[in-house]
Amino acid sequence: MLAGVPLGEKLESLVRERAEAYAECHAELETEGRGLNEIVAEARSIAERRRVVVPLGLRTYVVEVGHGWGPLVEYFARQKPNGIFRVSDSNVAGAQGHDLAQAFAWAQPFDSILEPGEERKSLETLNVLWQKAQSLEADRWWTFLGVGGGVITDITGFAAATWLRGVPWVACPTSLLGMVDAAVGGKTGIDFGSAKNAVGAIHQPSFVFENIRALTTEPERSFRSGLAEVVKTALLDGEEFLALLEANVDPILRRDPKALAEVVFRSVAHKARVVANDERESGLRATLNLGHTLGHAIEAFGAWAQWRHGEAVSLGLGLALRLGVEFGITEASLPGRVERLLHRLGLPTQVSRETLLGALPYLRHDKKRSATKVRFVFVRRPGEPLIEATELEKIEAAVIRMAEASR
Repeated sequence: MLAGVPLGEKLESLVRERAEAYAECHAELETEGRGLNEIVAEARSIAERRRVVVPLGLRTYVVEVGHGWGPLVEYFARQKPNGIFRVSDSNVAGAQGHDLAQAFAWAQPFDSILEPGEERKSLETLNVLWQKAQSLEADRWWTFLGVGGGVITDITGFAAATWLRGVPWVACPTSLLGMVDAAVGGKTGIDFGSAKNAVGAIHQPSFVFENIRALTTEPERSFRSGLAEVVKTALLDGEEFLALLEANVDPILRRDPKALAEVVFRSVAHKARVVANDERESGLRATLNLGHTLGHAIEAFGAWAQWRHGEAVSLGLGLALRLGVEFGITEASLPGRVERLLHRLGLPTQVSRETLLGALPYLRHDKKRSATKVRFVFVRRPGEPLIEATELEKIEAAVIRMAEASR
């Protein structure tokens, strides 16, 4: 293979041609000056770690599920950025600040601590982060680090996407919702008016670390809210994952580390497969919006305060499945089965007539709307999603019938 051309030139050419394939590896091992047994031992230890690769060529990154902050510290020790700009909120700083300070004592990251809440996903907050980055003289070889829930990772990623036209960033979600959804896939952004995530960019992180121990300090309502996204993912993934949730409700609610690591890992693995096949949501990735069309409308009607995101998604899942039955798409037994699981997990499944009718106008603000139709996600049965461009009036009429039936 190397005959007939200068060796150095040929090898350089092969490296260039294969760069994207090489980038999709799980890890890199230094071999110089090391014995075979040592290299094999390290390779084995890497294989035993809970890692998911999001294979996107030169933008490939690893999502690691672990316990403690060690892997995150290891990552920065290897990368050696010029600086670390860490964004978090006061809740996370209070719960995780001491452990993070000890873990990063050697790195001295620069912090921006925000107030918690969905309202932080705004132009005003983005401006605060830009000003902070400018005062730090952050260059293209800095890394932004988002430590917190989905709000923090969304806005940190968007700040990184827009600072100097794009700098590296790392996501470290500390909420269940952030771990199974927001931190994976590169969707970053802010809300604009009543439109959720209306302004943003696809900007993939360089690394995602999910510390299961952080879930022990997550408030109960927030934790249960994240379980709605787990149920959604199980519905999309298939019968095996859905049955696993049904069989493990008690250990999940006890926050058993082994049970949580398993559901987080499975959720991340599903999302990674979807993102690898459809990074920019031109097809398959839209299935991840199952339950979100009506869920976001309910959130907006509640002024983003009455319902947590996962609570609204829980309601949206039930409504989407019932619409699917009415339209002849979904198995008749599936809505009841899923709503029983959601109820066991402490999530809402019943919504008032007032809320249903009040949420309808917000469907017109959905990102997936095109003229008079919206790309609505249905499920035939577990593991078989279906995206259909559906007339908004058809959805609205069906929801009105549901509202009247609930009187």
